[in-house]
Amino acid sequence: MATYPDEKAVYDSNGSSTDFSTDNSRPPTGVATTGPDENGITWKYLEFDTPFEELGLPGTEADLPNAFKRLGNPFDWAQTKKLAICVLGSFSCLMAAYSASAYSSGLAQMMAEWNQKKIPLLCGITTFTTGFGIGPMFLAPISEVYGRKPLIMGAYLLFNITHLCKALCHSFPGMLVARFWEGVAGSTFSTIVGGIMADIFISEQRGLPMSIFALCAMVGVGLGSLINGWVVFYSTWRWIHWSQLIYCSFQMVVVYFVISESRQNVILSRKAKLLNKLLAESNSDIKVQWKARADDETKTWGELMSGSVILPFKFLVKEPVVTAFSAWISFSWAMLYMFLQSVPLVFTQLFDFNAKQVGYVFGAVIGGSIIGFICNFTYEVWLSKLLPDRGPENRLYLSCVLSPLVPAGMFWLGWTAYSDSHYILPALAVGCACCGIFATYLAVFNYLADAYRGYASSALAAQSFCRNMLSGILPLVAGPMYAKMGFQGGSGMLGGISLALCTIPWVLMIWGPQIRARSKFASALG
Repeated sequence: MATYPDEKAVYDSNGSSTDFSTDNSRPPTGVATTGPDENGITWKYLEFDTPFEELGLPGTEADLPNAFKRLGNPFDWAQTKKLAICVLGSFSCLMAAYSASAYSSGLAQMMAEWNQKKIPLLCGITTFTTGFGIGPMFLAPISEVYGRKPLIMGAYLLFNITHLCKALCHSFPGMLVARFWEGVAGSTFSTIVGGIMADIFISEQRGLPMSIFALCAMVGVGLGSLINGWVVFYSTWRWIHWSQLIYCSFQMVVVYFVISESRQNVILSRKAKLLNKLLAESNSDIKVQWKARADDETKTWGELMSGSVILPFKFLVKEPVVTAFSAWISFSWAMLYMFLQSVPLVFTQLFDFNAKQVGYVFGAVIGGSIIGFICNFTYEVWLSKLLPDRGPENRLYLSCVLSPLVPAGMFWLGWTAYSDSHYILPALAVGCACCGIFATYLAVFNYLADAYRGYASSALAAQSFCRNMLSGILPLVAGPMYAKMGFQGGSGMLGGISLALCTIPWVLMIWGPQIRARSKFASALG
């Protein structure tokens, strides 16, 4: 696959990059940033590759304390450490997706307990996805100042509090409030883990970690419904949330001890402060102090929020690539969440399934996602080397082939949604669609990251907002749509829309470079 000039760059809160290597206005490491101040101190910039001899410490590099040595470049961490962080971070995203779908398994019991109709209770999915959509825009800038780890630990704390509130909740409005904040907390995992992947893996190494990340995001949706179909069959809906609280509390402890701070400017700032402390302890006549470049480049909260909230909407309106990709992934992702409503409808009405049996059907979501992952792995390892290098368009080869599985799965679902069909046929249709959704999700994420490198966070935030907003709406209309149009008509209409959207990767494969050349953002990056 192609590599790009920002491989060794410092990444912002959503995984995009700021490449200092091409800015000649910045003094190199070890060169004084200013002359001596009123105290006679000269300040210098510290980098990960600053030679030990320039630090001014006595002794040798071997004499440095372990606390200082641990503050190294995340790109240089041991592969075992990177793998552990990748897996654990991806599992955090899996739990966020799990909680999104787990809620729907308890709808029937909540309807009976609170005397509510189904559509109002489905708003619990909408409030979750609303929190998931807007949360990153306000939370992501915090990691620019405080780093990844404080934010992910705070998200785990909020996540567990919402599980406790849901388990103890005795009112429908209270459940909606808890679901909103659960979505905000869950969105942080997706945002921060994506940034961590960019922090620790250079571009050419990022394909497999990002596919694991995408796999967990989809498998979590299927797993939440599969497992909690059992939970509500043998217990009550409250144990959906008690069980999540127990597991997530355990995982929170593991995350605390395994995941290290990975944001490079935060690490360098901490390293500079520790170096200044070591210099003070070893030499009372200090003439040189160190700082990170980011210490001179801090933004106000207004500037951070402007870039995080306003710029994504500018991308959505002014960038045709972002607009098209947002429509493509939003509709595909919304159908994944629509399955939370349509699968129980099809299999309870046509095949008389109970809650446990409906849960089994969501194994098709898991199976389809895994097949998509295997196809992507095969492409990354073998097939990508045989295809021509076309820059960001390299990310679209697989989606051109697999994304048509989404409309194929929807047509298949409609054509087999009859009581005299075998139940395995519509279940396989769900798996077929999910394989295509996986390829679409991964292609959109990787293409926007490659095409808009320095602006990737804004491009990704735009599609994330659209994707989550539509994912909260489609489950609400699925029931009335199928009641009016039938399973055949409704699925056929969705398949037709999806088929039209499948032309997007083909258009970009053919005219992508020309379209990007007309973008002031993408063209500025080459």
